[in-house]
Amino acid sequence: MGLYHAEVFMPRDVIALIPTDIVEPFYSGHAVQAAASDRYGEAVLAIQIDLKSAKLIEAEVENGKLLKYVVRCHYDNTRDIIYVLCPRFRRVVFVKTIWFNLKTDKHRTLDKNKYVRA
Repeated sequence: MGLYHAEVFMPRDVIALIPTDIVEPFYSGHAVQAAASDRYGEAVLAIQIDLKSAKLIEAEVENGKLLKYVVRCHYDNTRDIIYVLCPRFRRVVFVKTIWFNLKTDKHRTLDKNKYVRA
């Protein structure tokens, strides 16, 4: 299928593949390092990620299987935390990386050509 972005095109069947409850993260070494050295401060690594209120940003699907998804979650009054997640089994996800975005960030640099369109 391909790579999808919420601001370009996100089919319902892809959205249906994304968990909407609490998941348990397993952090990569890269994610741990990124959390410790983000330009907006050090991130505390969550022992659970509540996806109920997360905003889906991106999803990668191949042959109907979810390979990766990116979500934006509330972190504090000024920052959101972005997780790049790969499903493993049941409620366990592999966290490839994380970073902060300021809540005021409008992301005007999106390259829409990288994504599948309707």
